[in-house]
Amino acid sequence: MDRKEMKHLTAAEGARRAETKGALAQAVREGDILRLHVVANSDSREDQALKLEVRDAVLETARALLANATNATQAEQSIAANLGKIETAAREKARSKGYDGAVKTTLGTYGFPDRVYGEALVPAGDYRAVRVTLGSGQGANWWCVLYPDICPTL
Repeated sequence: MDRKEMKHLTAAEGARRAETKGALAQAVREGDILRLHVVANSDSREDQALKLEVRDAVLETARALLANATNATQAEQSIAANLGKIETAAREKARSKGYDGAVKTTLGTYGFPDRVYGEALVPAGDYRAVRVTLGSGQGANWWCVLYPDICPTL
């Protein structure tokens, strides 16, 4: 890739980030977000690595379910109707990594601390979220915003 191509990609990434920041800020103001929360069994290295593997499987499934959602209400309805699919994706990934503990997926309202995504702030508060809990759920957690989708690209 030459410098011209790099400069173009950098400009495109900057535009995407600005668009995402604007969309997120508007969605937060309007209360139009749905979050994802994945909680590890423990803080062991293995459980933390598993949490990220499960996160990736859940994101893949959720993105397919939310591809046509135009607001958080539609996103939540789609998730609610397909919560079993999300839990199955999480459980199958966990089992494929040798984990045989509990995998629980819920949809509810949960408290979250302040979180900065790029330059956009999602303030602390209670938000609707999909929560995936592995085992006892005593480990460090991971979260992002499913709608609008600002979760990391896998």
